[in-house]
Amino acid sequence: NLIKKYNPKRILEIGFACGISASFILLALSKDSKLISIDPFQKFQWKNFGNIVVKKIIEENNLPKTIHKWMPLYSYKFFMKEKRKYDFCFIDGDHSYEGTLIDLKGCHKLLKINGLLVIDDVLHKEVKRSLKDFMKEEGNNYSKINFQVKTMNAYLKLNN
Repeated sequence: NLIKKYNPKRILEIGFACGISASFILLALSKDSKLISIDPFQKFQWKNFGNIVVKKIIEENNLPKTIHKWMPLYSYKFFMKEKRKYDFCFIDGDHSYEGTLIDLKGCHKLLKINGLLVIDDVLHKEVKRSLKDFMKEEGNNYSKINFQVKTMNAYLKLNN
């Protein structure tokens, strides 16, 4: 619903795993959008399952093959190189305090004003703690969006 409402064109997903979130994102996107999924574990931990699922979603729904790109990187390496700005960032990474904080800060740097920051598994202890600390520092730059999913938080970026 958030994707359909805000119609982002450049979407960043941190944590790809089985490709479930990517599939829902792809099905909601307009065909001129692009989803970049970052996950260093896709091939050896997930046995490429996320890529297989996403490929099938793209084929069955006649989506452009260029709508999705997987990058086998740790998010901190991606954030060090990436210069492009994004309209939507979805974080579902390693769930550690440090890893989540890296993802929050990296997404903050790359997210456009009026872009959406969505964090999954906010009930997880370390994710919750990391989000709380991030919002102490950057909370004035975001407005929380209320929606029905209790395990996720969504924010609209107001300022840099």
